Amino acid sequence: MLFTLFVPMFSQAQLVTMFDEEDTRKGIVVDQVSYEVVYDLTEVVSKEKDKRQQFNEPMLLQIGPKCSSFFSYRGFQADSLVKAQFAKGETNVNVPFSSQVSWKVLAHYPTPDRSVYLDKVANGRYRVEETLDTPEWEIVPDSALRLLGYDCRLATAKYRGRVWSAWYAEDIPLSHGPWKLHGLPGLILKAYDAGREFVFTVSALRPVSEPEDMVYYGADYELIKRKDLNKIYRSYYADAIGYTLMSFPAGGKKTLQIHDEQGNVLTHSKPQPYNLIE
Repeated sequence: MLFTLFVPMFSQAQLVTMFDEEDTRKGIVVDQVSYEVVYDLTEVVSKEKDKRQQFNEPMLLQIGPKCSSFFSYRGFQADSLVKAQFAKGETNVNVPFSSQVSWKVLAHYPTPDRSVYLDKVANGRYRVEETLDTPEWEIVPDSALRLLGYDCRLATAKYRGRVWSAWYAEDIPLSHGPWKLHGLPGLILKAYDAGREFVFTVSALRPVSEPEDMVYYGADYELIKRKDLNKIYRSYYADAIGYTLMSFPAGGKKTLQIHDEQGNVLTHSKPQPYNLIE
């Protein structure tokens, strides 16, 4: 089976997004969604002077009675298109857009005190399970900000290698927030680290009245430690195309070719900047 991927040469980064039959598998229903919150993420990927690069990505937080799930809304749309095309028997999958955030976080799963971090890197699917630790928040007195019509207060905490500031609304009694931020007496509507390399800002929120499943797709992902996943990130971003090609062993059932828009075969790519949230 030959996979052919096209990488646009005019794009700023030559990174590879792969889809295959594994992405069409049905997930596990772990909860029912009762609340959805959309955040605008601004992420800085390069902190070099005069070369500060950043991107924007819409993110979706699903909240249920037992679990919460946080992921790229654009990535969710791309995955849905892929599944629809595979379901029709189409082998030449065409997705007109892609997400720059591939990771997902599921909190309070597989047990109430645990969380799962999922990511796709080239041809690999990885799962990190860990204890769901709560940031030690300090409330900032006399702080005030209004977001989407809600009065918010500010709290700060050192968490996962960064100093975070979080604006939360006590009028929304949900102890959740973007990424792994949680544990405040109200929904977090805005959060950012000290260097503002990651900024999450609420853009919409709504209660879910119709039945909607919260689905977990990581059961078949490779269980890995976070430090080992970070090593994979380093190798991938050093040469995304070369790393992706090497993920298909010679003599296997699947082979891969990567082309640019002019049809030229690509075998390597330049190192790309990246910035891990933890």
